[in-house]
Amino acid sequence: MLDMTFATVSISINQCSKDLWSLADYLKSDFLLEKLKSKDKSLKLEALPSTKSSVKTSKDSVDKQKVNVVLLLFKTFGHYLLFGACLKLVQDILTFLTPELLKVLLNFIENQSSEPIWHGFFIAIVLFSPLQVIIALWLLYRELGYSSLFGAFVMLVMGPLDGIVVKYSEKFQEKIHFKDTLFKNVCAKRSQFLP
Repeated sequence: MLDMTFATVSISINQCSKDLWSLADYLKSDFLLEKLKSKDKSLKLEALPSTKSSVKTSKDSVDKQKVNVVLLLFKTFGHYLLFGACLKLVQDILTFLTPELLKVLLNFIENQSSEPIWHGFFIAIVLFSPLQVIIALWLLYRELGYSSLFGAFVMLVMGPLDGIVVKYSEKFQEKIHFKDTLFKNVCAKRSQFLP
């Protein structure tokens, strides 16, 4: 029964691997092993054989190496880790800074006459950082290509267009309110004259 289960799993794995696209070279284990070997010359790493035949090793043929995996990974991928840690630090600082900036912006709105208007624009720009928009657009461009730029263009056009639509709808609401008031007044006057 156990052999049948493993055979089924093996067949399904082989079937799934046909459906998947091939990995980029920098994501393959051979490339990563070479990077690890280049950081530690004494390390004797070997890629697993890609054939389906089983490899048998005796206990005597396996050399035991003591490797500090954390240090080796940090030597190899440390710059990525440090960059990610710096980005996380900036994100944490901005997360705690946002309520303070919002408080300063609200104080500016309350005391608008005592401060120049550019102070408010500067606070708003810092609060709603264009850096977030730029990073989001860059990530979208990496994933979607030029279609993301078209999406950004549509967003830029739709923002002011939405403001224009709101402005006209407010004018339209005022006209309707005026006509409703006029209609109510006419009906009230008419009811005065009718018995």
